[in-house]
Amino acid sequence: MSEAAKKNRTAVPATTLVKTATEFALAGKTRAECADFLGMDVQGMGVRLSTYRKAGLVIPKFASAGGGGKKLDLAALQALVDSVQADESDESDESDTAAE
Repeated sequence: MSEAAKKNRTAVPATTLVKTATEFALAGKTRAECADFLGMDVQGMGVRLSTYRKAGLVIPKFASAGGGGKKLDLAALQALVDSVQADESDESDESDTAAE
């Protein structure tokens, strides 16, 4: 790790991280707000919390920052896949009958 990275890194004890993350999540705040408050990188904080969750801690999830993009219409996408497969199948059948 470079000296600059070590200098910018904030060592946050696990107890402080879990307590603060729980308070922020229950208050409806985002992961970015919590990381800013703790002086941590958002991704680094997320990795640590994920590790704690995998170890068995039940830490509440943060509120979404909004956005989230469009929701997928899986039924429409499956219909698209089915129609493309049907078209491919029809073309295959037509080439088989033309070859005969």
